[in-house]
Amino acid sequence: MEVYKELEKLGFFDWLDEIHKLKDAGVDIEYLDGLTLNDIHRTFLNSLTFRWFREQHDWQATIEATSDQHSRKLGYNYWIWNPQIGEEHHTMPNDRPSGDWIFETYEEAELECLLKLIKIIKQ
Repeated sequence: MEVYKELEKLGFFDWLDEIHKLKDAGVDIEYLDGLTLNDIHRTFLNSLTFRWFREQHDWQATIEATSDQHSRKLGYNYWIWNPQIGEEHHTMPNDRPSGDWIFETYEEAELECLLKLIKIIKQ
């Protein structure tokens, strides 16, 4: 799924223009979707995207780092919740001990979290 193309359909870039007056900034959605996960432009936009989900849709999210109990290598999970309706989604496995993780990098967890938020909003 192309994250920014989906966000455009949901009105994220209209909100971004309304708040930050970026309509004529030459934002190319296909260019953004083609960037590497750790690109500075994605990092900046993802921060605003999480703000948009929180302010416009009441969905909050966090990326959590945890270390493997044996190797001490860091890994990441995400938590998504809506305090208005009491619903939450997460990647922390219920059947595995605390300290387990799903994603090897923060950026992978962030992308999957955004994809999940998009899916929630589209439902």
